[in-house]
Amino acid sequence: MNRGARSHPAADAATGVHDAVIASAWRGPGPAQVEDSTPVFILPAQPLPPMIQRQIAALPDGLAQRLAAISATRTPSAALPLPAGTALVDSGESRRIQEEGYGGAVMLAVSPVAFSDDSTHALVYLEQHCGPVCGSGKVVWLARDSRGRWRVRGEVVTTMQ
Repeated sequence: MNRGARSHPAADAATGVHDAVIASAWRGPGPAQVEDSTPVFILPAQPLPPMIQRQIAALPDGLAQRLAAISATRTPSAALPLPAGTALVDSGESRRIQEEGYGGAVMLAVSPVAFSDDSTHALVYLEQHCGPVCGSGKVVWLARDSRGRWRVRGEVVTTMQ
């Protein structure tokens, strides 16, 4: 299923965030392929390796916890304000494409957006699946620039396969 026009003006901020995240991650031909349900993000257990601990500590206060709260359960990706043209793919089709692509075909899964109180920072959990034992999960930190566009400011890789 391809996503159509944006649903309503209130979704524009989240759509802008998803636009930036998907543009930074999608390398395939054609429209981005996103799994039809959102991934679950769980804060990594302590103690963390020092590098990941520093990366998480650099995120805006409380935003990682907010992301974990809003993405604690899977929801339909169709409810997210994804960029126009995004193809939603069910889990069975996603697995088939990944297996046939032998690591060359990538599926994305994106969480809802967690915004800072002042809406100048946002976090999204992004998973990239490229096969049964190929993929990663990462927290993507975005900041709104002076022209109101969302830019990726950093990433914290939380899982690798």
